[in-house]
Amino acid sequence: MRLLRSSYGLCGIVYEVTLKTRPMLPLAVQFESFSLDEFSDRFPELTQRGDSLMLYIFPFEDRIPAEFRRYNPEASGSPNRLVWRARNFGWGKAVPFLAQQSNRIPPPVRYPLVAGFDTGVRFALDHLLHSPNTLLFDQMILVPEHGGQSRFTFSFLAFAEDTYTTTAREYFEFCGAYSRQHGYRPNMLSVAYRVSEDRESLLSYSHDCSVTTIGPVSTGGAAWTGFLKPTTS
Repeated sequence: MRLLRSSYGLCGIVYEVTLKTRPMLPLAVQFESFSLDEFSDRFPELTQRGDSLMLYIFPFEDRIPAEFRRYNPEASGSPNRLVWRARNFGWGKAVPFLAQQSNRIPPPVRYPLVAGFDTGVRFALDHLLHSPNTLLFDQMILVPEHGGQSRFTFSFLAFAEDTYTTTAREYFEFCGAYSRQHGYRPNMLSVAYRVSEDRESLLSYSHDCSVTTIGPVSTGGAAWTGFLKPTTS
């Protein structure tokens, strides 16, 4: 598997910015969970639904919960503010805090414990986090400058959509092989985003085609750095 990463630097003064705006509409969110085989079979269908697509990848449990978001102008009543607050608390606070604490435990006990965390996360995604009426800005997570006991880090790689299912399978295989060889696995999940082709942005990483990403997440450390090194070759 060949994984590519890139970084951009921009020098100069921004003196004019043009923003495209639209009226705020209610946002519907729902989750569906797939095995890797199910995801591979249905990925073309999922990309044609017209929904925003975010993936929560659990390579050691063979599960890929998918978060679908779409505008829902027909929604009525008060928006559900709890859905995104619960998701953001878990993603930004609770899960990285528990992962940080797990680093104090020897690997033979640590990784079964991490697997238990993952089971709880998947249960919440599959059964609790859904609503036809939420607010767009509620799903944004404000990451503090200093994370403390909830700090985490991640890597970010983007792949052409037409080969993504093959790449996802190779990523699952890589994680398993690396764990068996080195006795290490990231202590948090991986996430992914679908990004449509964008030729308007100067620094677009989907300039040539639509892409889907893979972003392994961890609380860091020397072993995490070693996990990332094979992805650069």
